[in-house]
Amino acid sequence: MDITPYFMAVFIGGIVLYGAVKKVDCLEAFTAGAKEGLSTCIRILPYLCAMLIAVSMLRASGFFDLLVRVLAPVAKVFGLPPEALPVAVIRPFSGGGAMAVLADTLMAYGPDSFIGRTSCIILGCSEAVFYTASIYYGSIGIKDWGHTIPACMLHTIVGMVCASFLAR
Repeated sequence: MDITPYFMAVFIGGIVLYGAVKKVDCLEAFTAGAKEGLSTCIRILPYLCAMLIAVSMLRASGFFDLLVRVLAPVAKVFGLPPEALPVAVIRPFSGGGAMAVLADTLMAYGPDSFIGRTSCIILGCSEAVFYTASIYYGSIGIKDWGHTIPACMLHTIVGMVCASFLAR
């Protein structure tokens, strides 16, 4: 018997029942949460648009391709296949963009190849650092990001180097 279709109804019913037991006005609580969520969406929308436009411009201008060519000799020193660099270069800026590049990489080299495995590990062990920082810090008005970006980029670089060893 498949319980999947009933899960959401039982889950929502459980929340309403819990609210009734605790004497919480569930409709009021829901609308207050929805209002706060909408306010948050409006607050982060400019930062989201700015990052999406910036990533699109960097891809269209060929900046990412240039960066991959510049970093290829360094990648070889660490045992990282240069074909995995496009995922590594785009990932700090855009999770969705990196996922699209990963799909292209897997189509070209296969998921079980060294390049495919390395690219998957890079995607899994890193974060869209600039995107995430701009959304979170921008939405609460923090201008000085301190050591956030250097620490996150160090983590990303260590993850990339480890990816080449883990994929072997």
